[in-house]
Amino acid sequence: MAVIQVSLIQVRSGLNENLPSLATGEFGWSIDTQQLYIGNGTAAEGSPNPGGVTEILTVYSSNSLALTVAELEANVANLVANVATLQSEVGDFQLTLADNQATVTNTAVQLSSLTTRTIDYNIIRGTAARVGTIKVSTYNGTVVYEDDYSETSTTGINLSFTTSSTTANLAYTSTNTGAAATLTYYLKAYT
Repeated sequence: MAVIQVSLIQVRSGLNENLPSLATGEFGWSIDTQQLYIGNGTAAEGSPNPGGVTEILTVYSSNSLALTVAELEANVANLVANVATLQSEVGDFQLTLADNQATVTNTAVQLSSLTTRTIDYNIIRGTAARVGTIKVSTYNGTVVYEDDYSETSTTGINLSFTTSSTTANLAYTSTNTGAAATLTYYLKAYT
């Protein structure tokens, strides 16, 4: 027949203001605040906070939870701001490319990050149509643009980009055909 032995495991306890230094892995219970702590260990053991204690979150850990909630709220606020920025840069857009223009920079088509992005576009000018994809990427610190397109007949539009250290703006030149062109484009999310 098996012998069953029941042992009592007890941890240090007392008032929170009297919380002693706890040994590595030793628990301490604060009777008045209902908070549970564990000893962090020593520097020799590799503890990043030697000799201290770390609170183990419980339903009574209001101070720690308030800090955690504040951090989460700040992270959510940053995420919402980042999503709003991304949404402003992603979607379907349309603009007119004027007839007979030397290099015109259009800040409406602006990439605020020079990481890899793609822009799907089409240009309609009279009966001529051009459908393409511009891929923007960085290679050895240099921004590279690759424009892959096909045309039913020439639209007379040449696309390029003007860049600063953090943004790229679409620029175009237009030959004289007597008609403006319509550029419809879709900025894809970061890839």
